[in-house]
Amino acid sequence: MKIRNRFLLSIMMAILSVLASAVFMMSRGMRRLQERSLALTVKSVDSITAQNIDISRKVLTRAGERYVEMNSSTAATQLRFMLNAFKKPFDYSILRSNPEIRKIATREIRGFGKTASVAGHMDMFDTNGDAVIHSNPSVEGENYIRWEKKFPSMWQLVKRSFRENKVNGYYTFLDKNNNPVKKYMSLTRVRGTPFIICAVVEIREFFLPVHKMIKQIESDEKKRANNELKTVSMKIMDEISRASMITAAILLLFGILLALWQSATLAKPIKELSKQAKLIGDGDFSAKVAEKGALEMRLLARSFNDLGTELTEYIENLKLETANREAIESEIKVARGIQEALIPSVFPPFPEKKGFDLFASLTPAKEVSGDFYDFFMINDNTLALVIADVSGKGLPAAIFMAVTRTLIRNLCMHGDEKESPSEIMRKANQYLCVDNDACMFVTTFIAYYNFESGELTYANAGHNPFIILREGKEPESLGVLADFPLGIVPEHDFAVGEWRLAAGEAILMYTDGVTEATAPDGSMFGEPRLMDFLKKIAHASSRKIVESLVEDVLEFQNDERFDDVTVLMLKRS
Repeated sequence: MKIRNRFLLSIMMAILSVLASAVFMMSRGMRRLQERSLALTVKSVDSITAQNIDISRKVLTRAGERYVEMNSSTAATQLRFMLNAFKKPFDYSILRSNPEIRKIATREIRGFGKTASVAGHMDMFDTNGDAVIHSNPSVEGENYIRWEKKFPSMWQLVKRSFRENKVNGYYTFLDKNNNPVKKYMSLTRVRGTPFIICAVVEIREFFLPVHKMIKQIESDEKKRANNELKTVSMKIMDEISRASMITAAILLLFGILLALWQSATLAKPIKELSKQAKLIGDGDFSAKVAEKGALEMRLLARSFNDLGTELTEYIENLKLETANREAIESEIKVARGIQEALIPSVFPPFPEKKGFDLFASLTPAKEVSGDFYDFFMINDNTLALVIADVSGKGLPAAIFMAVTRTLIRNLCMHGDEKESPSEIMRKANQYLCVDNDACMFVTTFIAYYNFESGELTYANAGHNPFIILREGKEPESLGVLADFPLGIVPEHDFAVGEWRLAAGEAILMYTDGVTEATAPDGSMFGEPRLMDFLKKIAHASSRKIVESLVEDVLEFQNDERFDDVTVLMLKRS
């Protein structure tokens, strides 16, 4: 009996030893698994961090490129309107001596940040490759083909700009010590002129400071994440070792019960986690998991719960953003309604007045327009005609348009009747130059028409010329007075022009959305096409001519509206 008990005891001790060894081996295996998991996690963190930093670098680099391109496009737009005041063909010596033209054409470009240094400059050349205005005056008059062999990549970009409206790209330059320097260039054609505005920045001065900052952030984030992972991993390993030492010392029965308990503890949270994950997959982001069980399971449950909270916040933010966007769209609709109410739309506008035929049309490219036209009586026999084009697009241009329209109408209707359009233009310009921090401007044409005598007195602030239509004769452009647009140069005196309309003659005023309308193949509507069109239809009524012209321009663009299309026509009966 004793031998049998000893035998059973020996069997139990052997089983206990085997279990203790198994627990020890399992502990070592779990430590190795934990170490392998840590290594994989660190590798994943490094990979995700590198991907996020790479995306940030690309996004910031593209933002920098867009900043250079915006400088080029803005300068081209400003120069286009200012160059309307100069006679063609252009005298380059006059352009170079003009301080306003030179200031825009040689503007410095700074990098990002308040303390950023000068990273680049702007210059202007023509489609023959001749440098017109340059930040280095010694380059002016030189032809860029001179540097074809020394800087072939730069020359290719310049040569492309001769036939393309917009060219962007990188090229390699040599500094004073003949060291290679990488640069980024954006070239924009100045519409209606033979000039190209060029914005150039040095990558080392413009982009690399930002990249260094991103690189430092990447290094710091990796160190922080890896240190936190190692700290958590060491705590987990210590817990495993402590549990293994305690487990090896207990009895076989307690070991079996502990094993069963541990199995149940691990299985239950996993089943609960799987259940809650399915709820989130079905759209219930409020699903939560109890943070209990082993440390790994508690950490996993906490991450799962954080995910649900973040998804809920994301959905709420998305709803708020959608509501805000809908509110903005609603406000834009209201703004467009207000703007449409400001534009006269009843024709004929003065049925009691005889002797003239008047019609106008405005087709906006966006939800709201930067163009406008207006007409109103100054006195019993004088009609005021106004057409204008505000720089820029969208709501800022629409607001500036409403201010300009109201200002001009008030000056005309409530001022001295003896004041000429040039005096109205001078006063309006003075008001618009005050506190114009946005640097917006508006090309404007104002004409006073005496419908009894046919006399037309007008002033032109950088706007397109008007066209005289006479049946049986070629259309003729008139009204270029070489004055700046409103809002640019304060204390400016505007010239006045005069014309007398004979019976049957008409004037047509328009914005550059007509002549600069662009077809899908890149060709422009242009003034020659406009003249040919008007010659064929000069005998028709004002309404017929305006509606047919707008229809032809929209059809030419294949209904892709790049700019507002505004036309106003007056014919003497």
